[in-house]
Amino acid sequence: MIEEGIYVVVQKLGGEHSRVCKFGKKQSILVEKLKFVVDGAFGCPFGLFDVRDGALIPANVSALNQEELTETEGQASCNGQTESASAAASVVENDAALDPAQKRQKLTQEAIVGLKGAGMTTDELVNKLVEGNSSFADRTTFAKDKYIRRKARKHADRVLLLKPTIRQVADSYYRKDAERIANLRIDQLSQVLNFAGIRAGIKILILEQCQGLVSAAVLDRMNGDGMCVHLHKGSQAQAIPCLHSLNFDEKVMNSFYQLPIESLLCKNGPKSEPDQQHLSAESKQRLLARREKEEQLLTVVNANRMDALILALRTIAPVESLQMCYAYLAPSAPLVIYSPFVQPLIDCHQWLKEQGAVNIQLIDGFYRRHQVLPDRTHPEMQQMVTGGFILTAIKVLAPK
Repeated sequence: MIEEGIYVVVQKLGGEHSRVCKFGKKQSILVEKLKFVVDGAFGCPFGLFDVRDGALIPANVSALNQEELTETEGQASCNGQTESASAAASVVENDAALDPAQKRQKLTQEAIVGLKGAGMTTDELVNKLVEGNSSFADRTTFAKDKYIRRKARKHADRVLLLKPTIRQVADSYYRKDAERIANLRIDQLSQVLNFAGIRAGIKILILEQCQGLVSAAVLDRMNGDGMCVHLHKGSQAQAIPCLHSLNFDEKVMNSFYQLPIESLLCKNGPKSEPDQQHLSAESKQRLLARREKEEQLLTVVNANRMDALILALRTIAPVESLQMCYAYLAPSAPLVIYSPFVQPLIDCHQWLKEQGAVNIQLIDGFYRRHQVLPDRTHPEMQQMVTGGFILTAIKVLAPK
């Protein structure tokens, strides 16, 4: 159920982009030029909602089924009308000589805005646009279908409110601003989890600069059984919005530990203490509790060698971080290093060879999205394919 204070994936029906938003009372959200207030979704299950006058209303399932049946019958009748290649070519030539879109469409922008303001649904508006387009009848079957889908996507008044998953969160952040997550694509994230052997009961060290995306994926796979130690610079962890976006319950969050990397390097535990003269009694108590928790965590990390190590870094040199954390890795344990640049991984590759690590691999993956439609399956013309590089290895003990 959708409740106040949780994170929800918001996507316009037929849209290409999604947003991960934290829902609050009277909160207004804008997604692909569609604006609405979220209060109408509280207490409702995740799913499809209609937007009426800026408010959310759960979609009518029976009406949707009837619309889908009508659309399927229409597509079947269109598919029955075959066109020869020569006829299609002549129509394409005629399309090039047609007037601009503004002249071909009888409905003005003001009229369209007025119809939408009067409460006309998307399907009814698209039908009006089809009727008002003077060149629609001269188009090919594929061109007609493309025109209808494009107009339906542009004037859609429905949104999907989805429960966040690691794939949706990763895709949303990658499409919005890939540099914030070090250009980590969803396929490379799955490779990182696979090479690190993430499973229930594992103890793992993670140092990342991907907004908490890697830690969130690890916690999602562990499901509260294991130990995920999230290393960070400074006295407090940096922002990890991807982890918070998945709405993990208390069981899962109890397996997540945050530890300053400087504490991991100090043999006698944390040494740096902030100036406590200007702190309140409550702040001092919280600071003391955090220090005690860090010391207990250090005892566990030092006593039990970690089962895996993941480094996913943008601005920190991976080889330096690897040298800091390598001693805490158990023999025969895997390590995975991700970087948007290849040169830092080459330095790590050389250092691992000197340490006697085995099965060292440097991987560069390729990923493309495809449009899958009848007789129109091909890679998408416009897409981001930027990614990074992955270095994997297995630690072994040096011969005596």
